[in-house]
Order: sequence, then structure tokens, then C-alpha cells
Amino acid sequence: MIEAPFKVDFFVIGPPKCGTTTLYHWLTTNPKLFLPKEKEPHFFQFKNNELSYQGPGDVQRLKQMVTTKESEYLNLFKAKKKEQFAGDCSTMYFYSSEAIENIRSHNPNAKIIIVLRNPVDRAFSHYMHQVRDGYEKPHDPLAAFLKSEERIKNGFMPFWDYKNPGRYTHWLPEWKTAFENVLVLEYLQLMSSPQLSLQKIANFLEIPNDFRVSSNQVFNKSGNPRILWLNKFLKRKTLFHKLFSSLISKERRDAIKNKILNANNRKANLQDHPNYSQSLNKIYEEDIVLYNSLRS
Repeated sequence: MIEAPFKVDFFVIGPPKCGTTTLYHWLTTNPKLFLPKEKEPHFFQFKNNELSYQGPGDVQRLKQMVTTKESEYLNLFKAKKKEQFAGDCSTMYFYSSEAIENIRSHNPNAKIIIVLRNPVDRAFSHYMHQVRDGYEKPHDPLAAFLKSEERIKNGFMPFWDYKNPGRYTHWLPEWKTAFENVLVLEYLQLMSSPQLSLQKIANFLEIPNDFRVSSNQVFNKSGNPRILWLNKFLKRKTLFHKLFSSLISKERRDAIKNKILNANNRKANLQDHPNYSQSLNKIYEEDIVLYNSLRS
């Protein structure tokens, strides 16, 4: 097991629904990089946390992906080779003061990668992600958005917060103040021209651009499920999954699971919710200006 003073070299911190799952899979193709097989350990946000959240499915979901103990977190990197750079890709870090403080204490020289998306589109995709997994009904995204603060106050885990991740004018300066090396990427460019974004990442991390990318393979799409139980089954870690894992590599399992999930999810259209767009455009007015400056 890797022991202290091991340091994670770089962090992909989100926010959610900005293409970070797809980016994670692309990053794992570069032999100079090592990322844990569990994509989102969120250790620096939930360090020593009992995970006693009150939202539907919160404890089960968090226990499947979150690592709260340092020894277990270090163990995620036990297969890292000496010449590889270690990375952590956890999307809720972006809007977490605890994550900023804990990562800075862990490695003040860490390199931070952020992907930003139009905040209105991001929030809608975040909501549809919850619909896809059976935690929201596909009827009123605005009502769900406006419940964000109330839900967090009532003990729901941070992923129920649809509002805070889009507050770019607040959180981006926080990260840039805490860390000297911050790379900000734009979601549409990442998805439409991955090689351009990956070249920026290679330059930023000072590694060869040895990524093997399939631009038509997109992971973790949101949507309205045709068969809800199928989505829930594929997201759970059951005995069947463990048996399957002994027969097929994780990369192949992820590709198969992703293909099934994408086929099972109907695309939701933001245009069908004009009141939602109108309201969020006002709420995120300054954040949209900041986001648009990335595209100029």
C-alpha cells in the first residue's frame, strides 16, 4: 500500500455534468497518468465523514463511490507506477470549501483541471441525471432547482444541490486563489474537439499527448429512462457485477454498460421548459458572462 508522503499530482474537480466522466476515461488511456478505477473517491470532501445524509438513496450511493478514510484512499493508488502522475477526478469538489482546504493541505502545488458548461444547460443535465437514476420525476426541473438550498439544509448530500455548482463567479476565483496551477476547459470544445482539449491538458501536466480517444464514445449521459429498473441495476454493485468483473476487464465492462445506458435513455430537451430557462438565465446572469468569456 502507498504510504504518506504520497501526493496526488492533479485533480479534475468538475463540476457535475460537464463531461468529466468522459474526460476521466480519456485520461486513463495515457500511460503517464494514473487514476483510480473508482472514478470519484471524493476523499478530500468527505474525509472522516460518517456519510449520514438524509436524501433518498444518499448513503447507498455515497458508500458505492466515496472513500472517507486516508488509508483506503491511499490504497486506491497502490498500482501506480513510479513514473506516473496520480490524479483524482471527483466532480463535487468544485463547489466544496472543504475540498479546497483539504486538497491545499495535501498538496499546495497540485494542478487543478476544471471543465465549465453553460450553467443553465449544466443544471438541467444535473436534474436529468437524477431522473435517469430514479431520484427525480421528469416533470418540473424548476421546482427541483428551487428546492436545492432547502434540501441541503435538511441533510441531503451535496449532489442534490443543482444551484451551487453553476455559481462560477464564486467558485472559480476560490480555486484560483488557493492554487497557482488551474486549467479551465470549455465543455462544448471538449466534446466537439477532444484532441484540442487534450493537447491543452498534456501541455498543462507536461506530459506527452499520448491519449487514445474515441470522440463518439460519451459516458454518463443524462436522460429520461425507457426502463428505470435497468438503469438502477446497471448502477448497483451486485453479486452479478462481481461475477462479471472476473470475466471481463473493467474497461470492457464500462464500455458495455455505457452503451446500454445510453441506448436506454431518451434525450430530454431544455426547450420544453421555457420557464426554467428564463428563470435560470436571470439567476446565472453573471456566471453566463464568465462562461461565455471562455469561448471568445
